[in-house]
Amino acid sequence: MANERILIVEDDSQIAEVLAAYLQRDGYLTSICRDGGEAMQMFRQWQPDLVLLDYMLPQVSGNEILAAIRRAGDVPVIMGRPSMEKWRSWVRFATVRTTMS
Repeated sequence: MANERILIVEDDSQIAEVLAAYLQRDGYLTSICRDGGEAMQMFRQWQPDLVLLDYMLPQVSGNEILAAIRRAGDVPVIMGRPSMEKWRSWVRFATVRTTMS
């Protein structure tokens, strides 16, 4: 697990920072992108082991990013849903992940 890279693609700063904090606490390297254009550039440069991807983003949609990632290879992607449920699903993921370790 040490040094595994997780790319967080989320335009809501609070959600992104909470996710990054939980993951960093468990030893993961994280990078946060706030929009689709930045995410695609970082994905190509950083080559993450996992992508946490928001569905609704400025510039490039989550679906477009997912399609580009799939064309580039088989990196696992977890997509979040829009709305307040998005927050709950991200926090639930982070909480489950940290309690399973």
